[in-house]
Amino acid sequence: MTLFSPEFYRQLPPIARQARHLGGGMTAYRPTKLPAGGTVQTGLRDYAPGDDVRRVDWGICARHDELRVREFRGEAARHAYVFLDVSRSMTVDAKKFPYAKRCAMTLAYTLLRQNAYVTAVRWGESLGHESVTRPVLGMTGVGRVMKFFEEAAVTEEKTDFLSAAQRFAQIKMPKGQVFVVSDFWGETDSFEKNFSPGFSFLLTAGYEPHVIHLTSPADAGMGIIGDVEIVDAESGYRQTITITHRDVQAFRRLYDRYMESIPVFCRTKKMRYTRATTDMTPEEACLAAVGIPEHVA
Repeated sequence: MTLFSPEFYRQLPPIARQARHLGGGMTAYRPTKLPAGGTVQTGLRDYAPGDDVRRVDWGICARHDELRVREFRGEAARHAYVFLDVSRSMTVDAKKFPYAKRCAMTLAYTLLRQNAYVTAVRWGESLGHESVTRPVLGMTGVGRVMKFFEEAAVTEEKTDFLSAAQRFAQIKMPKGQVFVVSDFWGETDSFEKNFSPGFSFLLTAGYEPHVIHLTSPADAGMGIIGDVEIVDAESGYRQTITITHRDVQAFRRLYDRYMESIPVFCRTKKMRYTRATTDMTPEEACLAAVGIPEHVA
């Protein structure tokens, strides 16, 4: 059965509308005006906090109960990139990768509704041209993005976000927002070492990255006790050991410290952060991905 079922597709418009009424959530955006300005109307887009109310199309609002503002030629085109993690760690929980796909597609759909040029990206250790779609604009591009994410598969690559970010910059994509959907596990127990260089690189290159953090109870070692085989999803290292309650408590402290370091880093860099978990329903996880407040961690 297809992951993106008709039922899933029917959930997308209400989620996009909720995000719009809340100012965009994770996808909030303030348009960049070009130096020369402009007076020729080119279309409509969703209202964003800070927009001049004189540009609201009240006719559309009255007919469709949607707050839309007029766009003019003097505004720069909006580009958005949805990065889906396809590295080995995404297999730790069988639900994790399907949830990540749904979250990525929900973000892409919401951005397309906001009149953004959307590019979908699959990343792990590397990032080739086949891992990046051409930018699509408007609802006619939904099918192409959906097919791209539907066909995505977890690779044997380790997580190397810096390499992926550098390769992305080499493709010379226009500057814009970057939405990274990942469990944010890497080769070390430090988010600073695993991901900070990649995000710092994107910021320096002029992009605006944001974090969609997908977690699973399995990440925290829930229910693991006694003689077990430990497998590092990143390196493939295996070892059979006996785990005690004390070991679980020590690991949980390290895990909690790692989890706390991610939103702290995002606040420091002024990057938006949201978290979804595999013990949510699929719809709740998608709501969390676009930053609906009651689902934000």
